[in-house]
Amino acid sequence: NVEKEIADGKIFPYYQKLIQLRKEMPLISDGSYKGILLDDKEVYAYVREKDGQRLLVLNHFYGTDYTLTLPEEYVDEAAEVVIGNYETACLQKEMTLRPYETVAFLLK
Repeated sequence: NVEKEIADGKIFPYYQKLIQLRKEMPLISDGSYKGILLDDKEVYAYVREKDGQRLLVLNHFYGTDYTLTLPEEYVDEAAEVVIGNYETACLQKEMTLRPYETVAFLLK
């Protein structure tokens, strides 16, 4: 199983990318932490900030699509996807997360 995952799996490369980002972006490991959408039962969301950079992370833990509404201060249509487990994602005030979707946006 390990050899197969390393050869052509999706989980191992994803974790390699996470480790690489953690080394390249001090924001990820050293940035301040602020939880948002704290009353939401389906999404774990937070923002990390450091040296004028902000990273918004959204984690959806259920097997269905889920639409959420972001606070205005985190809506940034120019935000860049840093990492995610789906191919495309766009940051909007109302956005739908797919089953078990996790995405991190670098806010501009």
